[in-house]
This record gives sequence, structure tokens and C-alpha cells, in this order.
Amino acid sequence: MWSGESQKVVTKVTKTHLKGRSGMKRSPSNLVKFDDSKIMMFPSILGRIKISLDSGHTWETIDEIEDNISSLHIDKFYGRDRAVAESDTGNLYITDDQGKHWRQMRLPLEAKREPFCYVSTHPYDRDLILVNCILLDRPLQERKMSHEKFPRRHSCEQVTYISKDGGRSFNRIFPPVDNIEGISDISRYGTTCYFAVSSRNSVFQKDLLYCIYTVERALDREKSNTEVKGSMFYSHDLGENLLSVEELENYSVSDDIEILSSHIVIATYDDAENVDAGQRIWASNGGTFEQIGNEIKTSCFDCQFEDDFGRLFIVVDIIKDQNCKSDRQLFVSQPQSLIFSPVDSLTPQPVSSVWLEKPHYLKRTMLALLTYDSQIQQGSESNKQESNPTKGVSDRKRVSKLSFDNGTTWSNLRVSRSSASEALSYGGDINNAKHSSLHILYLCDSSIVNDRFTSSSIMAVGMVGQYALLSEEEHAMTFISRNCGNTWELAFKNPTISTFADFGNIIVAIPEVSKGEKQPSPIFLFSLDQGKTWIQRRFEGPDSSHDFEFASGFNVEFLSTGRNVVIRFSCWESDIICQDVVYTIDFQF
Repeated sequence: MWSGESQKVVTKVTKTHLKGRSGMKRSPSNLVKFDDSKIMMFPSILGRIKISLDSGHTWETIDEIEDNISSLHIDKFYGRDRAVAESDTGNLYITDDQGKHWRQMRLPLEAKREPFCYVSTHPYDRDLILVNCILLDRPLQERKMSHEKFPRRHSCEQVTYISKDGGRSFNRIFPPVDNIEGISDISRYGTTCYFAVSSRNSVFQKDLLYCIYTVERALDREKSNTEVKGSMFYSHDLGENLLSVEELENYSVSDDIEILSSHIVIATYDDAENVDAGQRIWASNGGTFEQIGNEIKTSCFDCQFEDDFGRLFIVVDIIKDQNCKSDRQLFVSQPQSLIFSPVDSLTPQPVSSVWLEKPHYLKRTMLALLTYDSQIQQGSESNKQESNPTKGVSDRKRVSKLSFDNGTTWSNLRVSRSSASEALSYGGDINNAKHSSLHILYLCDSSIVNDRFTSSSIMAVGMVGQYALLSEEEHAMTFISRNCGNTWELAFKNPTISTFADFGNIIVAIPEVSKGEKQPSPIFLFSLDQGKTWIQRRFEGPDSSHDFEFASGFNVEFLSTGRNVVIRFSCWESDIICQDVVYTIDFQF
């Protein structure tokens, strides 16, 4: 498994300290990288954008924007050259040339009311931009000083703006109905719109929009009860004219909406004055919305994905009784249809969570991670399958399944016994996958759903047995599959965090440290032969450290381009100040 210098490769490691900020409390990473590029950016502690043209080796400041920038986002569809920056005051800036030049997106003056905005772009036309904003009715500091639990005036308005010239000008999209006169205790109201085309594989019309108009008001200030009334509209001309979705006119539409390549899924409330009473799920493939299961009442839903035949896999929490207890179940539609049925072959009994993954480069292959709430014998170890007649305790167990026929049949994940020493790591008879198989706690950063990832290798952290107990995560190990999950081998006898680079030809892994440790591991390992042998390196010299203590724990993030891997260790100094140590690893053959 291990190799010191078996391959002629030079690794150059460069370390950089970054200190950044975020506009939202402990929001996700703001170190961003353009697709297929070595150009990275982040908002510095002083509110200026720092940019690196060489994967973090050197940094310079962008002076073109004088505003204090709090967040950066790479465009979902134009990630090679477009990014959007947001300032503390809600101003939006856009670049279309990898950060070389920036211009402000000119929203109407009303958007100056302390907006929180989200930018969406169109996969077929980069000039089309939607901006959904929440406009605060009063300055944030004024509301904090008032100490009002429920402000007497409506606290925010939701508005949507559309641009057809790349953000140089915007028009507001108005709903057909916008009358809140005489309605008291409004907490939020307004419109949110979405492009129906959500991917380059979409079957929907280019100019089709869907919008939801919502009015939410407080019914009982003491009990925090609210009433939510929502209406759904659509437009065939990018918001010039909005029409009501007739089949939903008698329902209160939730603002939960999921738009996929060939399905749109929404929910309606059974009781607008009691949103906890349950919802009904509706789906459309561009025409009429139809209810998914007339008798199904749910508390929430989660669209997993659409397969190669246009079937939609959706997880639904089905309410079983008046106490709103629910069972989670997986449903699938018929190809290009709105007829849904439960996937009993995968979830014959209620589960607490279902997570499906589908490698984009493999037709018909799916991976399912199922979690069950269960009474487990105290003292038993899932990976050794011991029977211990002690008091049962509540725990959660993970079961993993694999399908090679688009979810028709499911099988356990087989572990191959490649050496006698490795066999000691497993419990049970791994030759019998029915009783002893791999159960994945989480996939490593192999990005099996990433369009740019083409290797058949997958790495995961899990345990071998009849199931894996989530409470025993510290006993998990790292496994690798080189044939898209068909068989698995032990890579490391401890959990690791890993990533793939150079189209899967380079794998980099970092050992996970024990809970409570305030320093990341000082070493990393890499493989150039799909995990068959590994070479160990230190981030720095033999007495290296990461130079400061991650007192509140730390996060790890990978950014990779070609034969270049960037590893970011980050921790929060405060709710908006983030301190990073960034290592850039260059592989030279």
C-alpha cells in the first residue's frame, strides 16, 4: 500500500495565510476558483477582493471596486470567466473576464432598501440574469434597537428583477395580484421568480419563468403562529406577462420549488393557517401540474435527481397521523411521466433519510445511502456483528446499496479481501456480501457527479458489517473502488479527507484528526496509480505546524485544476472573520 519514492514525481508545496470576511454569519467558504483555471479570489478582511493568477502562490488586490465586498460566487453556468461579488450594502458587481474588470449591476433604486439578493443566470443566454431580493422595510440596526419580536409593520418584501443585457439594466417583474391593503401583521410578502431552464439538458422553453407570490402574516404573536398564502404564476415571455397556474388557484402554494431538467415540483398547504398540518406535492413536465399521490400528505419533500430516462426520484415525508408523525419514502416517476410509485425494492421499511448519488459518466448506475433510527444492543459493534445482551439504546444506522439497472434492483457493496492483514480490519465473512458489506458514512471529495470528473475511482469513509452505526464514526476506515462501486478495497485504516485531480489520475488524501484536536494533520498522501500505492509528504518541514491554533475547530476544502491541488484549512475568528492556511501542491512529473 505504501511507497516512499517509487515514482519519479516532484511535489512543490506553497503555503499562504489568508484572512477573509463574510457578509453572513459563518457562511460557507468565500475562497473561489474559476473552472479549469488557476485563478482564485477571496474577499479580504479589509473588504477588498484578493486575486491569485497562479493557484495561490502570489496574491494581489483588485482596486477597481471601492465598495466593501462581503461575498463572492462563481457563476454556475459560466464558471470559466464569470463571478458575482456582493458588498456590505447589497450592491452587486459582475466580472466576465476572470476578475480582470468589474462593473456594477444597476438595480432599481428601491433595491437600496438594505437588500439581500441572489443572482441566477440562464444556461442558454449569458445576457439573461434574474436577481431575487429581500428588501428590508426598516434599517437592520433600527429593528434591533426596537426589540420587537413581531414588528408591527411588514418586515420585508420579496422582489424579482430581470436583465436581458448582462446586468447593465433591470426591470422588476410584477405579479398579476399584489394587494396587501387591509392585511395586518404582515411579516413578509412579494414575488420570487425562477428560470424554468435550470440546466443545459432542460426540455423547457428558453423564455419560460415560474413565479410564486407569497403573503405571510402573524396570527398569534405569543405562539408564533403564521398564515401563509401563496399563488403561482408563469410567463412565456421572460416576465412581460404573467398568467395564473389555473389548477393551483384554489390552493395556497408553498415557496418550496425544485426545478430539474424535465420536472418542476412544488407543494401546497393543506391549511394555510396551520403550515405544520401538511402539504400536497405537485409536479409538472411543462404542462399541467398534477398531484403526486392523491392520498399522500407530507411534511416535506426532496427531489434527488432525474435518471437517463427522465424518471424523477423524490423523497417524501409522509404524515401518518394527527400528531404529524411521518415516514420517509422514496418515489420514482415513470419515464417522461407524472405517474409516481414507491421504490419498495430499496426502502421496504421506513427510513429517517435517503440520499442518492448518480455518477454522470455511468448510465444506469446509482448509489443509495439509507439511514434508520433503531434500537441497538448497547456495547455491540456494527463492524464486528457481536451479539451483546445488554440494554438497548437508540442509535442511527447507515446502510448502503448499489444499483446497476436504474434502481430496479439493489445490492450490497462488496469488499474484496486482497491480503490477510487487511482481513483483520473487517468483521464477519466479507465473502458473503449479504451479511458483511461496506456501508458508507460519507463519500470523499471524488466529485462523482462532477461533469469534469472522468475516472471510475470513488473513495468513501465507512464500516464493514451488516450496517454502520453513526455513533461509531471514529472507528470508520477509508475505502476505494476503481470500478465505479462494483467492488471496494481498504485504502486506509482510518478516516481521511480526499480529492481527485488530473481527471482522476492524482488522488490526494489527508488523515482526519480525532475530535477535539485543534490542528489538522501535518501530512498528506498522494497516489498516481488510482490508490494502489501511496506516497507520504509533510506540508512543511519535520517540525512543521500550521502556525496558528484552530481554537474552534477547522474546515477543509479542496480546489483542484489539472495537476494542481489547493487545500484550504479555515477557522472562524468571529461570526464574519475567517482565518485560513492555504497550501498549493504542484505535481511535476
